Amino acid sequence: MQGIRVNLSDQEAQSQDREPLPAGKFHYKITDMEVMFVKEGSKNAGKPYINFEFTVQDGVYATRKDWTNAMCFEGALYLISQILKALDHPINIGPDGRAKGGELIIPDAREFYVGKDIWGRRGTSKNDRNEDGTPRIQLRGFSKYEGGTSAAAGAAPSKPAASVLP
Repeated sequence: MQGIRVNLSDQEAQSQDREPLPAGKFHYKITDMEVMFVKEGSKNAGKPYINFEFTVQDGVYATRKDWTNAMCFEGALYLISQILKALDHPINIGPDGRAKGGELIIPDAREFYVGKDIWGRRGTSKNDRNEDGTPRIQLRGFSKYEGGTSAAAGAAPSKPAASVLP
């Protein structure tokens, strides 16, 4: 048989399709990020966003990857606001001690994000569905990681765990 000759490793030969990560709260490490721009022809063409890659740090899903895009333009700053607060980046604080709107500089350096721990919450939205009509489960929120382990589908997080990354 003619074709492309390769040398398949044992690990590659044993690979299988995996189910998507379920709903739940996961301890992630930010493992990559890239500043990108909305493609031409889209409603927000040319506007910036950050594409994040996360790696689950513990539990049965340890080492699994997850991704999200955090928009970096007015009217769509919800996820990046949560990520920045989770990483202790200063957000405007009002006299009542609550976060408030105003000018914000969003860091765009990889060093600010990559290697940092963060909680990520995966869940559904009533209007967001897969092609088959089932609810789509994806990253919906972020908060500061202060210890604990991942918990899928409503189980409570527990004691802190060591990083699975070098």
